[in-house]
Amino acid sequence: MEKLKGAKIVRLMSQLTKEYLKSNSSKGGVELDYMSAERDMCWFVELLDNNPEVVALKNYHTGNYLAATADGTQLILSDGLAEWIPLKVGSSHIKLKTRDGNFLQVDHYPHPRGPILTTVDNNFTALWAVDVIRQADCYSSLPTVSSTFTSVSFFFFISLVGK
Repeated sequence: MEKLKGAKIVRLMSQLTKEYLKSNSSKGGVELDYMSAERDMCWFVELLDNNPEVVALKNYHTGNYLAATADGTQLILSDGLAEWIPLKVGSSHIKLKTRDGNFLQVDHYPHPRGPILTTVDNNFTALWAVDVIRQADCYSSLPTVSSTFTSVSFFFFISLVGK
C-alpha cells in the first residue's frame, strides 16, 4: 500500500461509448471524447490520508477536481477536493461512486450525450476502464498505454477498495 501513496495519472474510458472522460474548461465541466487535447483527459489520482478507500481525481490540464453539483445530478470541475469511491467490477473495470451514493456514468437515453451522476446503478453505463499513463504522454499527440500500465492501473484501484 505504501508504494501507492502519491498521485498516478490515469485516463477513464466509458465502456458504453469507448470515449474518454475529459475536462471542458470553457464550460467548467466534463464531457466525453475519443481523442482531443490529451492533457484534458489526464487525471491525477490522489489518495486521501483519512480514508484509503477514497480517491480524488484532479484534472492535469485545469488543476480542478472532478466533483458533483450540490444537487448531485451533474459533474463539474471544482477548486475544492471531491471524494470518489472506486468499486471493482469484474476483472477489468471499476465504477466510481460519490459519498452520496451517486454513480459516474454515461447518459445513454436516447443516445449517449455525456457523463452524468445518477443513483441508478446501471451495470453497463457506469463501467469505466482505467489506463495509467506517463506524465509525458499528457503532452503527446496520442498517449500510449502498455498492457503493463493497464494492469497496474487496475491493481491500483483494486488495492484501494480491497475487493
